[in-house]
Amino acid sequence: MPVNKADIAIAKPKATGALWTDVATAALPVDASTALPATAASLGYVSAEGISSQLEVSETDIEEMGGDVVMTVVDSTKETINLELLQISADTLKELYGATNVTETANLITVKHQSIDLPVRRFYVELLLTGGRIMRKVIHAGKVSQSHTMQFKKGTPITIPVEIKCLPDANGVRVTDYITKVAP
Repeated sequence: MPVNKADIAIAKPKATGALWTDVATAALPVDASTALPATAASLGYVSAEGISSQLEVSETDIEEMGGDVVMTVVDSTKETINLELLQISADTLKELYGATNVTETANLITVKHQSIDLPVRRFYVELLLTGGRIMRKVIHAGKVSQSHTMQFKKGTPITIPVEIKCLPDANGVRVTDYITKVAP
């Protein structure tokens, strides 16, 4: 593969937001440029810490009698997306506490903290890359972890930490990445 500086990418969020959520049954996108389903909702600004995508693979080495590793077996895989949301709104809080625990009227958002099993949802990470490219990361079956720590400090924006656990869908796919070159 030849060295190509044009393949080096720097990411920034799309103007409409970097993280979107949808029902788990929404149609799967097939590229990075087609509009998201009408049921998808932006979760607003993500903090300057950005978005991290982590893939953990647990493996076991099989050794032969002389001590050489002759095979490696995958025991398990775990993929997560981590970020901090900057907007405190009913929509963002519903992702963290569940839709039935968040109500909104004209001037009031009420959030009930209680143990519930959050539903599996579809998530989309929408990024603009250098070189005129768009990246869309589709989390087929995501579940938001309910464990989080919010900090309230003078002079510091309040952020909502979000960890999305990427679960396999019916076909065993957790995440699909699409990178599309945009016509100039």
